[in-house]
Amino acid sequence: MSDSPPAKNYTFTIMAATCVAHVLTHVFTILHVSLLVLIGTDFLVAEDFGIGREEEAREQAAFYFMILGVCFGVGSIPAGWLSDQFGEKLLLILFFLGCALGGTIIGFSESWQVLTVGCVILGLATSIYHPVGTSLISKGVEKKGMAMGINGIAGSLGTALGPLLASFFSTDTTWRWAYFSVAGFTLVFTVVFLFMDLGPAAFPKKKRQQNGEIAPPPKLQRSKVIILALLLLAMTCGGVFYHVYTTTLPSHLTPQENTTVDSSVTPESNTESSAEQKGSQEAKLGGALTALVLTFGILGQFAAGYLADKREKLRLYMINYFLIIPSVLILAFLSGAPLVAMACLGSIFFFAVQPIENTLIADYSPPQWRGSVYGLKFVLVFAVGGTGTYLAPWLMNQGFSTSSVFLIATPMMTLATFAAIFAFLYRER
Repeated sequence: MSDSPPAKNYTFTIMAATCVAHVLTHVFTILHVSLLVLIGTDFLVAEDFGIGREEEAREQAAFYFMILGVCFGVGSIPAGWLSDQFGEKLLLILFFLGCALGGTIIGFSESWQVLTVGCVILGLATSIYHPVGTSLISKGVEKKGMAMGINGIAGSLGTALGPLLASFFSTDTTWRWAYFSVAGFTLVFTVVFLFMDLGPAAFPKKKRQQNGEIAPPPKLQRSKVIILALLLLAMTCGGVFYHVYTTTLPSHLTPQENTTVDSSVTPESNTESSAEQKGSQEAKLGGALTALVLTFGILGQFAAGYLADKREKLRLYMINYFLIIPSVLILAFLSGAPLVAMACLGSIFFFAVQPIENTLIADYSPPQWRGSVYGLKFVLVFAVGGTGTYLAPWLMNQGFSTSSVFLIATPMMTLATFAAIFAFLYRER
């Protein structure tokens, strides 16, 4: 079940291609988070889609962006299976082209119907990267833990860059340019990627033995199947919380103080202008603080990737979940500078999970099924877990504070921790 890297070292090209793809994946899939905040603060964004009430616009936009998230997850299984059949190079080409097309359609959308088409295309396109790119790294790079950590850092940069782009373009030009700019870059990089040599790991291995007979399917040990199932349960629960966390964080970090304007002295037009300007500034601040917090996840991914090559990964996985719960739970009770500081610390533990669990899947799945298993993982994390993208704004529209949303979602992280504990204990059998 072990993978041996090819004789020639293709690590640089594999890491360059997968890191750029990972950045783009998370930029595309998190742009909507800051847009949801802007729909609630910038009336013009709501007017783009013909809705007068900003609360309705936010909830309806959240629903359509949840479609993107579900497609992002659902497409992972077929993407992983196709990579096992046709190789990672072809699938990554489809990834880049699909992202450019979907992002462009969303940028041009002026109706919910067109937005839906764009979200479906972008969701399916971005679903390709995680099972395909992660499988490619696991088969073509020797130091998998560090490689997963560096690739995870690229994803964190994309997660941090997305809110910055959304808030910048939405407040200084138009939210549409956030999608246009990223789609344009993606199209340019597609041309570069066509000429990159990723080595034999990016192409499917022959399924027939030398005698012409079909190679038998790999044998799976019962203990490894059970541990893999427990890991997938932990990843699913963690995925729900991850989407609640990243969707709620911009609003939670945005200052909630309201300044009043005396309408008897100030003309109504000036009052509306001041309110819009204040909302725009708060949205930009929320995006900037979110980017700062998520950037700290880089530290956790680098450290976890390094340790995953040197320490027992199941033990690291369990300990990390133990650290996540208190560091995230306390966010519900803080505000101001302490909130930002604790959120930064929580992100270190939160994102450290990713390189550990990705290397664990490489340890507990056969190479022939690697893409399919990663596809199953990401369909659970992003399709099932993606419901958190809709759950968070729905709860806030029902009157729950952002602090309450964190508390409501905490049991999912607790369940993930228990699954990690059982996987660690079962390894001895």
